[in-house]
Amino acid sequence: MMPPRAISGRMPPFTLGRLADAWQCRARGLKSLAPDWITPEALHWAGIAVDAPDELLVGLRAGVPARALPRFMPWGRNGRLLRVRALPGQPALAQGSPGIQRAEPPSPQGVASCLVRDRLSPDRNYVVTCGHVLAPDKRVAWGDDVMVSIGAAGLTLRARLREWQPAVCDDTPPTDLDAGLAEIDVAAVNELLRQAPDWLPVAISDSTPPNREVVLKRQGADLPGAVKLHWAGQVELPDAAAGTYFLRHAVGCATAEPTVGGDSGAPIWTTDESLLGLHIGAIDPDVSAGANAVFGRIAPVLDWFQVKAYTRGDPATIEPGPPRSGGLRLEAVPAAGLLNAGSDDTLIVAKTLWGEARGEGPDGMKAVANVIFNRLARRHRGCETPAEVCLDPKQFSCWNTSDPNRGVLAVLGPTSLDAQFATALAIASAAVRGALPDATFGALHYVSRHLQPRPRWLVGQVPCVVIGNHEFYNRVR
Repeated sequence: MMPPRAISGRMPPFTLGRLADAWQCRARGLKSLAPDWITPEALHWAGIAVDAPDELLVGLRAGVPARALPRFMPWGRNGRLLRVRALPGQPALAQGSPGIQRAEPPSPQGVASCLVRDRLSPDRNYVVTCGHVLAPDKRVAWGDDVMVSIGAAGLTLRARLREWQPAVCDDTPPTDLDAGLAEIDVAAVNELLRQAPDWLPVAISDSTPPNREVVLKRQGADLPGAVKLHWAGQVELPDAAAGTYFLRHAVGCATAEPTVGGDSGAPIWTTDESLLGLHIGAIDPDVSAGANAVFGRIAPVLDWFQVKAYTRGDPATIEPGPPRSGGLRLEAVPAAGLLNAGSDDTLIVAKTLWGEARGEGPDGMKAVANVIFNRLARRHRGCETPAEVCLDPKQFSCWNTSDPNRGVLAVLGPTSLDAQFATALAIASAAVRGALPDATFGALHYVSRHLQPRPRWLVGQVPCVVIGNHEFYNRVR
């Protein structure tokens, strides 16, 4: 491999997030304004030690010379200069054993991080752990069985896979999260709250000051540690065949003993028993400011999935009784009454365009189709067909059971006389054939310009394009 060229001249200020974006651009063969050593062929990780905030640590692959890097690099909004320190690099090793285990292959194991409830549907409850534990490769599917063990209570609970990030595949984009949700029923929640109240944290924290003392609550004895590093880099999954992904923002900590296989997902508590994060994997302390483990902050996880963590003394109660409609059997919901012998990808896409954007005209429907096929190209949330993208739970609101469009979608078909649906069919057909240009610059998300209140995931986001009454976003992680 040819070594990268040294960089000279002024460069735009960088952050760990921008570094991750540049790394992904180079991984996909796209142009980037970043220095050419920020590439998967040269870089495993980068970080800033909390005790040395003016130094950028860079973990290089074997054979890449340190002399190819600049001595300093502009960093942050103020463009302050950080001294660049090149170190031998290795990816973080995800540590996906008893705690949470998938019932069917692939079957990595990990630890439950916390119990949460849906902010929009409080009667739906989930256990949180690492995404790479719940969904380690593309064989997984929404609704897969997961076994959840809460050691503190001696409980083993049956759950169903519902949400996860990242969707691991051959071209996984950089992610801010490694987390997922497994849904449990009301009886399991009540049993957990009754038998393991001390498993719940006192509160939620999102503060990582230098050397903050933390506790990794793994199976067996607790493991004390302290915050040492702001970290971004590659994470290698336990099954090497599953590949790697790039984590944009994580926290490195030094624990009293090394973490081990099966610790993935273990909650990271503060000394006052507030939940701060979830453990992801191990890193080399000799080149990482003494940090030997990385964890993800829990606050962005709760915001992304729109869930609220149960805490000790939480006033929320769950009434026992018959399961809510659908219960844990929601795997039947996306297709119920809608997929039949005459259905195919084109029809499902057309119904989605009609339900989401019939009032936006052809351009608006084309833009929604772009989002569907951009998600398909990225294997967003593990979807492998256009229909799976459209029917992915809680993604396109027209398919929600509570949406008034849902009943109309069931009767729409190729012979329908609705002129807007005829337009949607034509656009869907072109998109399925690969003949629809992307007018959204790779957008994976969109939202109505008039939606109130604004979703939390829009904080700090700028639309890449506005088409009609929809804002489109291509940088949401």
